[in-house]
Amino acid sequence: MNRYPANQGSIDTLNHATYHNSGTNGNRGTRPHPSLDPHQIIRSSSTRNIEGIRNEISRLTEVFNEKKDLLDSLTVTLTTARREELWGHTPALAEESVMAEISHLTKRNAFLKHKLSIAHDIEKQLASDWHVINKQNEFKAVQKQIGKIKEEIQTLEVVRQRRKPRIREIDSEVSRARYLRTKQRAYTSEARIQFKMLTDELRRITKEDIKAHDRCIHLQEQLKSGITIKELEALKKSIEEQEKTIQNLLVEEQSCRRRKEIEREEKYKVIAKEQQDCKLLENEVIELQRQLLDKDLEFHRSYQFSLS
Repeated sequence: MNRYPANQGSIDTLNHATYHNSGTNGNRGTRPHPSLDPHQIIRSSSTRNIEGIRNEISRLTEVFNEKKDLLDSLTVTLTTARREELWGHTPALAEESVMAEISHLTKRNAFLKHKLSIAHDIEKQLASDWHVINKQNEFKAVQKQIGKIKEEIQTLEVVRQRRKPRIREIDSEVSRARYLRTKQRAYTSEARIQFKMLTDELRRITKEDIKAHDRCIHLQEQLKSGITIKELEALKKSIEEQEKTIQNLLVEEQSCRRRKEIEREEKYKVIAKEQQDCKLLENEVIELQRQLLDKDLEFHRSYQFSLS
């Protein structure tokens, strides 16, 4: 018969928590095994990484601390049981249960310490294993390479930021070259139209000159055939007026030609200057693009060399 229901309930609760932790963590190595061999554990754990072993050690340390807390709680329970004994209760059953719990917890604590020492031995052996050392060296090499790649990425980003203004300048120069080329085409088209107009005007003046010359020949033939003095004077007057008209037309033609030639020469000069500017801009754009391509190739080669 249980003569200490309150204390026995606390002890049963502690026992239940202890065996519950042992049952739930049995697959992870906390339940004692009759054939526990440290060498076998080391061989079976050789494939684990150090991080997993450290996690296992942390978990076992937590279990150890939990058992220590349970032992402290049990000490409080023993103190309560001792008080009840002094108050006149029968201490036999309570003391036997408490001693059994103390024995169980002591064995459990020793087992966990043994497991913890085995885990420390496994960690030391894995730390000196050449496979682990090689993996650690490979990991450090990969981290170093990642650091170099990050530095190269930062360098490339800085270069890209520095190139942005120059790229914008190149784009503006290309846009200006396109604008000048369009303007040159407009000037060329306008010059062709004016040249056509001047050619048509020259043809018209030439036709009028031919007509006036034919009229003069016709009048001379009429004079030879015999005409009156009045008609001769009228013809002379008409010829003089026509000659004046022809002279005026010739002067106007020369002035128009001179004016058109001056305008054409000025436009040709402007067009030639624009063409020269366009060519210079195109050469500069080609040179800048070549330099940009050389820089890109140089950065690609350095990046490939760093990777290799």
